[in-house]
Amino acid sequence: MIRAFSFLSRHPSSGLLYFRLRVPGHLQAIVGKVEIKRSLGTADKRVAIPVAYRLYSELQDYFEKLEKGEPMRKRKRPAKKDDSLQKIVFDELTLPSGAKAKGVVIDTGCDKKDAEVAGQLLGSIQSTAPTAISTAKESTGGKLLKVAEKYRAEKVTEGSWTQKTHDEHKALHELLSQILGNVDIAAIGHKEARTFKEVLLKLPSNMTKGRFAGKSVRQLLQMNIPDSAKMHPRTINEKVQRTSSLFLWAVRHGYTTVNVFEGLKMRLQSKASEERAVFDSDDLGKLFDPERFTPEKIRKPFQYWCTLLALYTGARAQELAQLRVQDVFEAEPGLWAIRIAKEAGKLKTTASQREIPLHPVIIQRGFLDHVSRTKAAGHERLFPEAWDTGNGPGDKLSRWFANYRKTLGIGRTKKGDGKPNKCFHSFRHCFADALKQAGVDPLKIAQLMGHSDPNISTGRYGKAFPLAALYEVVRLLNFPEVKG
Repeated sequence: MIRAFSFLSRHPSSGLLYFRLRVPGHLQAIVGKVEIKRSLGTADKRVAIPVAYRLYSELQDYFEKLEKGEPMRKRKRPAKKDDSLQKIVFDELTLPSGAKAKGVVIDTGCDKKDAEVAGQLLGSIQSTAPTAISTAKESTGGKLLKVAEKYRAEKVTEGSWTQKTHDEHKALHELLSQILGNVDIAAIGHKEARTFKEVLLKLPSNMTKGRFAGKSVRQLLQMNIPDSAKMHPRTINEKVQRTSSLFLWAVRHGYTTVNVFEGLKMRLQSKASEERAVFDSDDLGKLFDPERFTPEKIRKPFQYWCTLLALYTGARAQELAQLRVQDVFEAEPGLWAIRIAKEAGKLKTTASQREIPLHPVIIQRGFLDHVSRTKAAGHERLFPEAWDTGNGPGDKLSRWFANYRKTLGIGRTKKGDGKPNKCFHSFRHCFADALKQAGVDPLKIAQLMGHSDPNISTGRYGKAFPLAALYEVVRLLNFPEVKG
């Protein structure tokens, strides 16, 4: 592949990048120039490189047409002396798209009609330049919804998204289209990106429910919506980030040249009530009260076991829900562990792959009997009822636990009630906090929780701690509220 740097040069005073391409020797007499040069209107290589690649491709097509004798031929007779024809080194050429091409060198031996053909040739390139993105009229890749559809299809194909995630993004892309129009994606500039965020700030959080259901964005903007019913800034940031991911993909695939949504997220000051809080002793006492928390009284096995495992392993809801029977193993006599593996399903990061020793409380409660029964039933998944093909593993577990804790009056029960935000993920914080309070080596805690080591020396070259050493750490966990 041709490297873009080979035909980019920087102006010594302005710092702007220029596209420079030598005309093939056998075509120089026809073109009338040794080199074609034009300003790309930017000093940023990340912006200039995709434009340069596209210009290079178009000019190669142009040279090929010249070799075939079309559409521009060397004039057989000298043209009449006319400055507009003798010097086709345009300071500014107005293209059919309405964009302005600056510093374009074309064929000095062509007539005005041929110059217009050359202008059309370069028109689509100029329309992708940063100064013309927001006003582009010619299509450079596809309409917004069509590009978004391709983006979603790729994410589903590669297994990155569940059906729920796909549907959430589809709804977002349709909202984006409602606000900005189903325009050429390259026509969406910084102004349009700001407009999108500004409109989100005025929309309700539940656009499809209650009195907001069935209304268009235009109709919603005409309503008197109280601030308490509007989208939370965190929700807006999530939508902006997801839209930015779409545009990053579009840039990489050549549909546009700039991710205009990058950096548009709002900087928020976190409130204590917004952070995921640790379960305190009273919370744990309610959650694991033997009068209600038993295999017989908790309706589904996955609800019972995943709750216990979360407290004593620090694993995430999705990691536990997608465990396979084979992921429970005896590392050495009497030392049982679970394996968080990428083969079982999607993981948050590469470092998430790990092995976690099981605490004696888990064994004493009969976990291995559950494993044996599940294996005997022929199931691959350790918790087959937790698996949701639509929303992915962990969704059923998180929703059940949210209802369970609310019935016990733990954490926030409704938006804005001022209570700390406690959820299934709070078990992970309990696990980490308990180990820190016990004075455990932070590197061992990081390995147990699937966090990468930020220290380059220990992270890149250090060996992982053996399971036996980690088991001694896990045994330090003591939650008196949970009876063995």
